[in-house]
Amino acid sequence: RRWQGYFFQLSLYLPRDGDSSTAVFHITLPDSAPAAGLRFSPLGYPASGRKEAFLEWPWGAARPDDRASLEKKGLGAVKTRRFGPAEPFMGFQFASLSFTEINEPGDYRIVWAGGASPWFPIKASVFAETADATLDDFLPWQMCHAEVVSSNPGLAHRACHLDDGVRVKPFFSHPDGFRSYEVDGTPYKAGDPIPCAIGGWHDAGDNDLNITAQSHSTHRLALAFEEFGPGHDRATLDVPGKRWIMDRPDGVSDLLQQAEWGLFWLLAVQQADGRIYAAVVERPDHYGAEKAPEDVTDGLPNTGDENDVYADYHSDAQMKASIAYAACARVLKASDPALAARALDAARKAMAYYASHGDQERTTGYFNPGSKNEGRIHLQASAYAEMFLATDEEIWLKKLNALAPAIASLQVEWPSPRRSMAGDWVFAPPFLARLLPHLTPGPLKDACGQACSGAAKILGDQLRARPWPAERYSMWRSGNNGFMLNQVYDAYYLAKAGIPGLSMADALSSGLWVLGLHPLNNLPLVSGLSVPGPAKIYSGRIHARNGFAGGWVPGAVVPGIGGSADSKVMSYGDDYGYYIYNEACIYTAAEHIFAMAALSA
Repeated sequence: RRWQGYFFQLSLYLPRDGDSSTAVFHITLPDSAPAAGLRFSPLGYPASGRKEAFLEWPWGAARPDDRASLEKKGLGAVKTRRFGPAEPFMGFQFASLSFTEINEPGDYRIVWAGGASPWFPIKASVFAETADATLDDFLPWQMCHAEVVSSNPGLAHRACHLDDGVRVKPFFSHPDGFRSYEVDGTPYKAGDPIPCAIGGWHDAGDNDLNITAQSHSTHRLALAFEEFGPGHDRATLDVPGKRWIMDRPDGVSDLLQQAEWGLFWLLAVQQADGRIYAAVVERPDHYGAEKAPEDVTDGLPNTGDENDVYADYHSDAQMKASIAYAACARVLKASDPALAARALDAARKAMAYYASHGDQERTTGYFNPGSKNEGRIHLQASAYAEMFLATDEEIWLKKLNALAPAIASLQVEWPSPRRSMAGDWVFAPPFLARLLPHLTPGPLKDACGQACSGAAKILGDQLRARPWPAERYSMWRSGNNGFMLNQVYDAYYLAKAGIPGLSMADALSSGLWVLGLHPLNNLPLVSGLSVPGPAKIYSGRIHARNGFAGGWVPGAVVPGIGGSADSKVMSYGDDYGYYIYNEACIYTAAEHIFAMAALSA
């Protein structure tokens, strides 16, 4: 599970029938089994939260000497005991040493049969400021359509994609999963220019901007501002000049201004009648180019190298955009009433367009209707709730009341949406939890409470599982940082609404996972943390500057540890050029900012 750890993963594909060939494999095993290890949090533990260390040893090996003591610097042992019962998981056994009742700030260490751990702190919060670099460095580094001015050449870049975009031809499939269909309902023919060269961030290692990722990120940043305050002001956003100037405060929260930058792109991809365009995507001949984004196109309209705009109607896009518009309208009301009014008007238009055009759920990048049961109810309930929270208008309560019977029996387990994520459907319970305090007693409030209770029960059971806060099948092949961060988000709003069976203390281990402080993950998965082994990322811009070996950007959050639930193998696939664990996605960055603020608070 270490960065550049040496391991072999062998996959055998057996012929189903009709093939009698033989293959012989010789596998040499290590001379001795891995030694037992102590897993603890080198960044420390929060004074008021759960505190645990784990003894780890290979499944099937004898349990090692499990006597241990917790020492405080200058005082000696303050707790002596044995590790608890063994819990098997993914090929290992884990036994817990709990010291939750120790809340006196100071430096501590664990002494056990294998030696002594380094000193670690118990302090008010281990999460404060851990996402600062994500906001200060990584988000600006990913900004599209903007020049970033910085004395750090690794973060500065020219404005890119100032020629976005042209309407893609109909019935076209892109290598990255984007599809266009008949493209009716727009004033543009294939190849016509569509001006949308403002706002947004590059999504991951590519330079695409799509509704799902951009709306999810914008919404999460807006809620982080609303819930936890403005944070810091270290930069200036010059919207007319399309510039982000580092190290020059302008009196406005950087967190709010990054949410604004996402909003500007969402406004740019809305037609005057309310229709939302699904994505602006690199042309196939540009896709995967190892160039800085500002060098992929010439930045001049009508020269034949512009990105493609996917302008089909997708009902999920209408609602996802309206959710972000409505949240931005709410948080911008005090600082920029004109922009807030623009956002609210866009939200109303988007929802009106959906009301008049109905449901059209079609596969494209970041959306696959698949067999997700009740996904539409989740999405509708989320959009109506966000609209009501932004407007206090009766029409949205009316729509929610019509959905009340479905909300009361809302499914929150697979194959329905089961947690928040930047993907196909939006998960309704956090929206319903925010709505609850605004409802009067009655069927709708009861329905929302039932849906939230069902979600809190499942999430609470997952978060309290040991040694890892989820079931085994959450070990996604492409990493699970987003899974962990979204569990914190869901827990925050469900706990804030007072839903029984769940507290924010339960979400602690999910936050520790991302920072590399969890017993199943000793690799920090955020670049720039002051612990060993920062996460390397891959992207076209990194390749243009560093070559194919990848590089680091402070605050980048990579997908992280993955593996195979069936074979009980966990691994970090960081082999040379291997992307799937190392693309730092924009929505995961926004999720990280919210989660660290929630855990810090």
